[in-house]
Amino acid sequence: MLTMEREQYQNQIKDLLQAAEALLKSNKAMSERVAQLEKIVDGCEDLKAKNAKLERELAIHKRGQS
Repeated sequence: MLTMEREQYQNQIKDLLQAAEALLKSNKAMSERVAQLEKIVDGCEDLKAKNAKLERELAIHKRGQS
């Protein structure tokens, strides 16, 4: 009986370790994806700033032509 209980205990530990490993891999993948998305957001913010600057320059240029 003790051998069977020990095997069950070892199998439970093995299952828990596999689950923990899967969670760690998933967490790492999510972390990498978040980093990619942050770079995209930063790029969008840069483009918004450049667009606003160009719109201001265009408005100044249009006023100068009136």
